[in-house]
Amino acid sequence: SNTMNMFTRSDLQAYKRLQDLWAGKNKFFCSCDFVYFLQSVIKGGEDVHLSDGEDAYVCDSPLYLQGEPAGRVRLSVVVCRRVLFVSVSCVVALIIGVLVCVLLWRLHAFWYIRMMWAWLKAKRSSRRRQRREELLSYDAFVSYSERDASWVENFLVPELEEPRENDGDSLNPRPLTLCLHKRDFLPGHWIVDNIMSAMERSRRTVFILSENFVQSEWCRYELDFSHFQLFDGETGSNAAILILLEPLSKDDIPKRFCKLRKLMSSTTYLEWPREEERSGEFWRKVRNALRDEEEEEEG
Repeated sequence: SNTMNMFTRSDLQAYKRLQDLWAGKNKFFCSCDFVYFLQSVIKGGEDVHLSDGEDAYVCDSPLYLQGEPAGRVRLSVVVCRRVLFVSVSCVVALIIGVLVCVLLWRLHAFWYIRMMWAWLKAKRSSRRRQRREELLSYDAFVSYSERDASWVENFLVPELEEPRENDGDSLNPRPLTLCLHKRDFLPGHWIVDNIMSAMERSRRTVFILSENFVQSEWCRYELDFSHFQLFDGETGSNAAILILLEPLSKDDIPKRFCKLRKLMSSTTYLEWPREEERSGEFWRKVRNALRDEEEEEEG
């Protein structure tokens, strides 16, 4: 017994002829290096032999190992490789965090969280007040695929926004005001905020349905938000107007467009006629559908 409280391989390298070691019955501090070296000696992996036996080497500290034979102590990686453990844990956590963020981004979870939050705010607001006319800036928000923009710009906008002397349903019909994302969205604002604002300030939402529409992710998000914003409470399902640019059955609609499949089963939609002589009737139906709510509010 002496004042030695630990030793390692490097401590004994100076004693090249040392074969038998008598160092037991000391107050050993069982550090990782001491424990690993002592256990290596016991297993015969070193040139030194513990002449006083392995039971003479008992831990005095740290406190949680006090009284434990050093040769039988099992130290965890967390204790002995703390820096490595923390570094690896941080790297793994970072990788998992990146993967989760990528997954959420791929699934557009942030959009749905933001959409749900906006809907909850609108829900609370609707309990305190009815929708006021001065908040509505547009007769309709038009949801369409960018690939169908030419139809919207060359047919829909001129027919609904330009003044007409007589369209068959009134003597001097007021031109309608449409909200188009390419023209009316505020630059520099997040597209989600623009969509929400546009729908909240529009009496109706017109969906231009086509193969291009069901292939567009943004169209699906607009449809999903309209399900919360327009089909809840006051406005009812009449807030949506469906226009089919081409034949589109429910079976042609991807399953991820479940709300559209349901909507087409419960809502009458207007089909864009291929025959030019039927276009006048088509546009009259569109204008009448957009004005129904306005006339009810005025009445």
